[in-house]
Amino acid sequence: EWPKQYYRRKSTTFSAAYISSLILADVRKASEESIGAGTTVDRAVMTVPVSSNLQQREDVVNAAEQAGLYCVRLISEPAAAAVAYALDSGDDGTTVMVFDFGGSSTDATLMRARETTQEFPQRHGLFEVVSHVSVTVGGQDVDKRLAEHFAAKFQRQYGLDLTANSRSMSLLVSECEQVKIRLSTADSSLFAVMSVCEGIDFTSSLSRCELNTLCADLFADAADTLGAALDKAGLCTDDRAGHHHGVSSVNNFVFAGGCSHIPAVQDLVEAFFNKTDPASFNSDAKPKGHKSIDPNQVTALGASIVAALITDEKAGSGGSTTGGWMGPLGWAGGRQQNALMTGPDAERMLVNRW
Repeated sequence: EWPKQYYRRKSTTFSAAYISSLILADVRKASEESIGAGTTVDRAVMTVPVSSNLQQREDVVNAAEQAGLYCVRLISEPAAAAVAYALDSGDDGTTVMVFDFGGSSTDATLMRARETTQEFPQRHGLFEVVSHVSVTVGGQDVDKRLAEHFAAKFQRQYGLDLTANSRSMSLLVSECEQVKIRLSTADSSLFAVMSVCEGIDFTSSLSRCELNTLCADLFADAADTLGAALDKAGLCTDDRAGHHHGVSSVNNFVFAGGCSHIPAVQDLVEAFFNKTDPASFNSDAKPKGHKSIDPNQVTALGASIVAALITDEKAGSGGSTTGGWMGPLGWAGGRQQNALMTGPDAERMLVNRW
C-alpha cells in the first residue's frame, strides 16, 4: 500500500506509476517544444533496469500510457548503453561488460552477442545476458559519506551536532552531491551551505584526494561487481598472482551511471581490465573501454538510436516493428508480447541488440 500524502489539503495516495507519468508528461512536453512546428510526440522507446520484474515493466508501460505515450519497445539499460557505442554491430559472440554506477546501486552486466536466426534477422540481433550482479552502493551513499564528513567538521568548529537535524543533513547532502559532481572535473571544490543550523553559514572545501580517501571502500565495493559478474558467468577471475583470467573473454566495457564520471572509479574499472595474465592474454585483444559519451546520457542515447531505427524500418518497409523482443526484460509492440516471456529463452534473459 502506498503512503498517503497531502496534496491541496487532501489526503491522497500516489503510486510510483502515477509519479512517473507526471515526469514523462513533462518530458513529452519539453520534447514537443524542442522539436517545434506543432509536432506531437506520442510514441517512446523506454529503458528498464536489467533486474526489473514483470510488474515493474508493466508499471513503466502504464506510466507511459498515462502520459499519452505508446511504448513502442522496452529495452534493458545495459543493452541501450551498448547500442550507443554501436557495439551491437560486432560479430556473433562479441562480449560487452556494462558497468553502471548509478544513484542507488551499482550493476555489472556481462552480455554476449547471440547468433541471428530466421526469426531474428541481422538487424534484429540479440544480446544474451550472461550474468548480472548488483550491489546497493550508489551515488547516494557517496553523498551521505561526504555529508557525515562535513557534519563532523561543523561539530568540531561550532560544537553543534547536525546529524540529529534532518533539515541540516538534507542541506549537506544536496551540497555534497554538487561537490561530488564538480570534483569529477576539478581537483578541489568549495563547499557552502547558507543557514545550515541556527543561522550559521557553513563554508569549507574538499579535494579530489579527500573524496577518494573518504569513499575508497564504496568505490572498491562498486568495482568488485565486475569480478563477481565474471565469476557468476563461470569464468575464473583471479589466480594467486592476482591476474584476472576471465577478462580475456570480454571484448568491450562500457561506463554508465552518474558516478562513473568519478576519475577514481574509472581508474579502478580500467585497472581491473588491465590486470591480466601476460602469459595467457593477447595484449592486442585487450578489452576496449568506452566512456566518450556522458555516462548519464548513454542509455538515453541508445534508446534514441533504437527509436530512430524503428522509425526508419517502419518508413522503409511499412512492416511491423515488434520483431526484436527482449524477454524476460521487456517486450515490443504492446502487452501481447508478454506471451513470449516463458520457457528456456526467458530463463536465459535475452535482451534486444540492434
